[in-house]
Amino acid sequence: MEAPDGEQAWAKINDTVAINSPFQLIICDWNMPNMKGIDLLKKVRASSAMKAVPFILLTAESEKDQVVEAMAAGVSEYLLKPFTKDTLGEKLRLVSERPNKAA
Repeated sequence: MEAPDGEQAWAKINDTVAINSPFQLIICDWNMPNMKGIDLLKKVRASSAMKAVPFILLTAESEKDQVVEAMAAGVSEYLLKPFTKDTLGEKLRLVSERPNKAA
């Protein structure tokens, strides 16, 4: 599923939880209209149903403060743009091999 902005992404996440079929992975851009990716990450981590779902945050920003904020918020992986399919594949492999934090 795709969403054009953070608010719609949050609505779709909640819709999947409501039908007991939550997402198994979220890949999100940092810079989105209506709700930034970091704010979406914080909402996901605050949700009991979604807190352990792997969350990959994409960004063109590599400033230390943003990386630290994302890590403190519980990001699973941080992917700098532009990226290659191999880099994305590696991030996906890393999150799939990590144990579920809610388990």
